[in-house]
Amino acid sequence: MRIDPTTVTQAQLIHGNHIEIITEQSPRSFSYKFPETGGLVTNVANRPLFIPVADCAAIAFFDAYKRVIGLLHAGWKGVIRHIIPEMVQIMGRIKLLLIASLAFFSLILA
Repeated sequence: MRIDPTTVTQAQLIHGNHIEIITEQSPRSFSYKFPETGGLVTNVANRPLFIPVADCAAIAFFDAYKRVIGLLHAGWKGVIRHIIPEMVQIMGRIKLLLIASLAFFSLILA
């Protein structure tokens, strides 16, 4: 799979709970990072999302029915600031069928 870097949407690595909703009008370029953003969510097709992580968890959400994806950088600060429930709430506002949604967690270094 080839990904054109000019189509990538990237979040700035931050330990918070702000989640950016990506639309067709959102900036796109691997060199642009949404400031102070710990998560990205979109239903825009062919819009790759990138969340940098180190020893924190990366969490991917996917609803195949509504074709919505979300990515989170979930460090301990974001988790205590409720970034995971915030993503579920945002995805719910996009009218997802949460019963048809999946979440994937990366390994965490402790």
